[in-house]
Amino acid sequence: RNPLFNLRASRTAHVQAFLRQPEVSADSELGYEGIGYYVTADDGDLSLEDVAVESGFRMRQEVSAPDGGFRLEGDADYLLIPMTYRRNVLVPFEIEIFADHPSIKLTKLSEYEANSRRIPALRQEAALTIQRWLARKQIWANLRAVPPNRQRAKDIIYDWFRKPNRDNDEGYLDINLALNSLEAAFIQLTGKAETKGAFFPRMRERLQARGHKTADYDVCLRD
Repeated sequence: RNPLFNLRASRTAHVQAFLRQPEVSADSELGYEGIGYYVTADDGDLSLEDVAVESGFRMRQEVSAPDGGFRLEGDADYLLIPMTYRRNVLVPFEIEIFADHPSIKLTKLSEYEANSRRIPALRQEAALTIQRWLARKQIWANLRAVPPNRQRAKDIIYDWFRKPNRDNDEGYLDINLALNSLEAAFIQLTGKAETKGAFFPRMRERLQARGHKTADYDVCLRD
């Protein structure tokens, strides 16, 4: 699990955060792990909607926020979340914070405090996974019945996909995944991380209108 850090300023501040891993010698066969971090508003749980800053993932010793840093509102709680690009990979790291005034505080959350943020997201994902499985099981049961109950299966499908907290339909989900794959491949080939979310803007607007999170992917670039 990625550690969570509380980041807070007593008044509005311009901040830059550096995430650093141990140096790898030039003659080593092992390269740098892809590392990066997110800064999110801390409203008690973890959500993509709360992300304010992302460093991007790079296979280098040190990463930082783009455009020279980011803005923190005064007396507001944020979470800084360092992580590796690959899952289940642990590397030592250090975080260095610079700001335009000295009121910045960075505090690692206890495991209890961190879990209190993680649990709502984990529960929601687990609940959605179970609900998808149950819906698909009911659909297939009706289609395989003797005789097949196609109308009931159709009703279940309609009821499932009209709900705003679900993927609206498999076709749009496939389009979204394909767009993400195409865009990620372009960024990997060109190194142009600024193009994230820029491909096919009108289609992305349609996907967003149907409840899909667009450009929901990470890319790890080499120097």
